[in-house]
Parts: sequence; C-alpha cells; structure tokens
Amino acid sequence: MVCADNTPSTILPRLWDVKASAPVSYLSTMLDDAFRDIALAVSGAVGGPYHAGTLNYPGEPVYDLGGSIIDPGSPYSVNVNVQVDNVTEDMRSDADFQERDVRLLILGADTLDAVPTVSVTAGPFSGQLYSIRSVSRDTLGFAWECRGRALG
Repeated sequence: MVCADNTPSTILPRLWDVKASAPVSYLSTMLDDAFRDIALAVSGAVGGPYHAGTLNYPGEPVYDLGGSIIDPGSPYSVNVNVQVDNVTEDMRSDADFQERDVRLLILGADTLDAVPTVSVTAGPFSGQLYSIRSVSRDTLGFAWECRGRALG
C-alpha cells in the first residue's frame, strides 16, 4: 500500500519505530514499502521517472470437467507506477531479446508475472503498451524489474 503522504518526514519515523524482535520478513516488507515510498516521493517532486500506469490482466478462465473454457473471466487492471528505461546487459543477452525491448521498473504491485500488459498512462511514454517478457525483483526489493516489449 502506498502511503498518501510520501515525504521523508512521514517515511523515516516508520522505520525507527520497528521493534528489534520483529521477524525478518516483516522488516523486509517494511523496508520495501519505505524504499518504494521514498522513490515515489522523489519522483513526484521532480516530475519522474516513475509515472502512472496500469497492469492489464485478461481475467481468469473457468474450465469445465473436460478442460474446455466455459467462461473467459473478466479483465481487470491494477494501478501502478512505471519507469521506462534502457534494457540491462543481462536483458540483452536473453535469446528472446529484440531491439524494441525496454526495461520496466514497476512499483505498487504485490505480485507480478508475465501475464498482464503494461499501459503507461502519464509522462513521456504516455499511451505506450508493453508485454512483459521477464520479471524479477530489483536489487533493493521495492520494485519489479521487467523486460517489456512495445506492442503496436
């Protein structure tokens, strides 16, 4: 959950309030949230690099006992913040790499896989749509690092 007031004065006290006996997973999640909030605060103050976007999911199909789809499911979307960047050397070395691929850093999604498309709805890449080709956590763990491919 993204804090409504993303300023260092509201983020840092939450870090200081952590009890030493807190489980590692709790501390990790709290730090992930704090780093994400800091990134969004800085981005909001300087006009980027994170801009509004959505993850667009096709919906979960419902199958009958024979394995046939009886309902394709309802499409839905999740609001996120997206940074569009140049691909990394690791991304370039993938056999599936194409020149139109970009690096996407996505904030705000609890989980992510290669199913949704990513729409950028604000900023210099507004209107762009990408498929997700690979997904991993960034080094600090507060964002999803993806290789996206421009669609259209």
